[in-house]
Amino acid sequence: KPWIKFLYDKLDNNTINFISSINITKNNCLQNVNPILSKLFGGNYSKKCTLYYNDFDKDTQKTLDSIGRSMIPELEKLAGKKLYLGESSFRCVLLRYEGIDSQFVSHYDTEPNNCYRTLFLVKKEGNIPPFIYYDENSKKHKVNFNVGDGIFFKGTRTFHGVGVSKDPNMKRYMIGSQYSTDNSIKEL
Repeated sequence: KPWIKFLYDKLDNNTINFISSINITKNNCLQNVNPILSKLFGGNYSKKCTLYYNDFDKDTQKTLDSIGRSMIPELEKLAGKKLYLGESSFRCVLLRYEGIDSQFVSHYDTEPNNCYRTLFLVKKEGNIPPFIYYDENSKKHKVNFNVGDGIFFKGTRTFHGVGVSKDPNMKRYMIGSQYSTDNSIKEL
């Protein structure tokens, strides 16, 4: 049974501007090889590489941690559990979808099943594809976000992805944090 909560207008302009200002060049990644291979091996394709926690410098990590921690009280109310920022490279990710054929094939996340995740839209240019998830009856739902909107969910229980871009000028950036009820749990 999927576990997903929608969070509308939750990021302030300072947070959005900070995240949008992150400019890291990362050229070699599975996401930008080609659409077919990316689908087979990584699940997502984009002209831009996804940035993981370890790709950010220490000052950026500190600010991203502060942003992630600031959400914990509200997220704990939604989850009904004590939460901590994750300790893996998924602690914070910046998904940067750009160009035609960009997408993330529907999938379940591979992380310990006591993990939760947030994803917020921080940049939107052109015709961006929707976020997709499937409900408990396997019905497909397409959700369009505005900048600052996002989700809080369990990716191990929610089949989700991003539709295929048909716009060569499209940019869709999502910032995400990983939370855990117990960081000592490492198994799926």
